[in-house]
Amino acid sequence: MWHPTRSLRASLLASSASAFRPRRGALATLVSSVRDIRFWTTAIIVAVIVGALASAAFVPVLALLVLSGVVALVALHPRNAVIALALASPFYDLAVIQVSGVADIRILEVLWAVAAVSLMWRISSGAETRFVAPPRWFTLGIGALAGWFFVAALASGAGLRPLIEAVQTGYLVVIAYLVAGVVSGTTSGELLRWLRPWAVVMSLVLLLSLGGYVLGFVPVAQTIVKVPEMSVEYAANAVLVQDSGAAQVQISRLSVLNLGPVGTAAALVSILIVALAFALSDAGHKSARLAWLVMGSGGLVLLLTYSRAGWALAIVAAALLMLAARSRKATITLSLFALALAVFGSLPSVASRVEDFANVGEGSYQAHARMWVTAAYMISEHPIFGWGPGMYAEEANAMDINSWMATDISADQPHNWLLEISAETGVVGGIIVIALVGTILIYGWRRLKNAQLPVLAVWVATGAYVAMNLTLNAFRTEMMWVWFGAVIGFSAWQSQVDTTAAPEEEDSCAS
Repeated sequence: MWHPTRSLRASLLASSASAFRPRRGALATLVSSVRDIRFWTTAIIVAVIVGALASAAFVPVLALLVLSGVVALVALHPRNAVIALALASPFYDLAVIQVSGVADIRILEVLWAVAAVSLMWRISSGAETRFVAPPRWFTLGIGALAGWFFVAALASGAGLRPLIEAVQTGYLVVIAYLVAGVVSGTTSGELLRWLRPWAVVMSLVLLLSLGGYVLGFVPVAQTIVKVPEMSVEYAANAVLVQDSGAAQVQISRLSVLNLGPVGTAAALVSILIVALAFALSDAGHKSARLAWLVMGSGGLVLLLTYSRAGWALAIVAAALLMLAARSRKATITLSLFALALAVFGSLPSVASRVEDFANVGEGSYQAHARMWVTAAYMISEHPIFGWGPGMYAEEANAMDINSWMATDISADQPHNWLLEISAETGVVGGIIVIALVGTILIYGWRRLKNAQLPVLAVWVATGAYVAMNLTLNAFRTEMMWVWFGAVIGFSAWQSQVDTTAAPEEEDSCAS
């Protein structure tokens, strides 16, 4: 006869016995983990960080422990980490570890390096099967660019700075390679699961920046962890105030976190292009609502950056994308877009910036021209190897360019990606980068021109970001190379879609 008390006692004894019985599966997992290079990489990093905490204060300890946890997650899940880091690329300088007398190490650089080592290890061991290697021409192209930077750095004889910049370029091309391979092997459903929470976070960041702009508080722009002092500092960028137009209308230019007004505009133009594509496509009500949220908050921030190049590119790209959509929703959006332009264009501050746009004698135009002429002169002096990566700032200062500058534009770079690379790495470097960027855009256009609107928008966003860098210093930052990798990845993705769709079309025609 079944007895509930005896049955319960027997089950408890059985469960306790199984709890204390050694599990071979767990032991095997531990042994395999010890053999994994990611285990030792994470263990060494954590040991170094914990060892440095003996005389530290609570906040730095907490910050470094959190960083250790993030490093461990990246090492254990590198494929997901590549997607997350790509989405975080606009805020490349948000958190920095400052090692006294050595270097400033950005947190994103550390995480990208860990993700690269871990992902390559998984690929070589066969554990990662969804990474699709980019086309050979792309790999050779980015390899040639990084290699020439090292050649130019050594030929310059300018010491350590050019070599550091060459390593930075190698780091950027690795990012493009990783993004291309990961995106190629990722499904649309996976990407949407990443994009939805990212859209919420991005909207909150934009709304926080707008709130600070309106209410007069400045959000933290950068967090600096100082080692070995073990202290934490928080930097905040004040709003840039300047006069605009013949009437000298005073404008306050908004920045998002650490990007600066023009950097904010460049990042937002490319992001808003993709958001607009989701809003106009049939991606689902939830995705469309989030896209409109990003566009609403991002559009206001873009307006308040007062970036003339950002405005112009946003107008052109948005109009082209809405015309490409060819839908009733796109027609209505285009009409509302034109109405919004008319309303905002009547504001005195906006009208004054439009007036500056047409006034070629205005100070910022003259400053750009002076920097471009300086870069052209540097190219003529050292046409083959250039002055060395990262050396424009020092050479421009030696030519007293800063003593002439009377605007708020920084003169440490020529605000033109092609002139910058040609001045620092010679004509050969300029030819390599033109060939690489041009081939990426042509390759992407041929494969994405008939793709769904959000995928086509990736190509448009990349082209807009390249165009923005004709007057900006963001070409050698993570976001530019994330866009390059995304174009290559989505091109391979679209090729697979076209290949699988072709047999189905033939079968339907035959039937």
